[in-house]
Amino acid sequence: MKRLLFHMLALCLLLAGCAPSKSPHGLDAARIQADTEYLCREIGDRPTGTEKESAACDWLEKQLTEMGFSSQTGSLARVPFPGLFELTSENLIATCNPGAEGPILCVMAHYDSVEGSPGARDNASSVAVLLELARYLGPAREDLQGEIRLLFLGSEENGYHGASAYVKGLSEAERKRHLAVFNMENSAASPGEGAILTCGTLGGITDGLRGTLRQGSPASLSPGYERPRYFPRGRYRGGQHQLALSGFRRADDRSA
Repeated sequence: MKRLLFHMLALCLLLAGCAPSKSPHGLDAARIQADTEYLCREIGDRPTGTEKESAACDWLEKQLTEMGFSSQTGSLARVPFPGLFELTSENLIATCNPGAEGPILCVMAHYDSVEGSPGARDNASSVAVLLELARYLGPAREDLQGEIRLLFLGSEENGYHGASAYVKGLSEAERKRHLAVFNMENSAASPGEGAILTCGTLGGITDGLRGTLRQGSPASLSPGYERPRYFPRGRYRGGQHQLALSGFRRADDRSA
């Protein structure tokens, strides 16, 4: 279980920092950048419940289908839900090793944006990273135990409706099997050298994350700050942290 968690965390950090275009895992930073630009330039802003948000989901579903994910095998699901003002949005869930016993590990990124913004940093770049992770994993990996769920979530910008809908759709048994969730925001979007990954933490997870990073990832964790205005008092105690990754280049850094 710990091996699966560390493997996925290390890979997420590598992707979020954006590996060089030729990496030992076949991860392609140029493709991540191209997918980011497609979402921003060809589709544009993707507010919740709009045709453009739906068009983004259509495009993502097409990419995942071409990778071998399929609703027929249980490795791909498109789930509608009521978002802001009861407008319909959709979650797209690609699963590696669907139906496998053991823990469930989730990596997620929202694909909607605020109105009037193409949402390059928030959050098309993370969606492109998640697509690259889907290409790397595929719908089946015998060397990894448990299920890995890649969540492309809608309707995040106005109240985290996509994440809420996902959790509400889980059975009690599925909830207990969830080992960890990595929520990607602002991936490959650092204004300077290296990269910044912003991640949310709950309770004592910060110490666990810091301990995991000490096992080999070249990273440092900044102090967190509370986000109480988004959550009712007493229901959320955690923070947003900036994870500074040294030794990685941004997706748009073409220097040698």
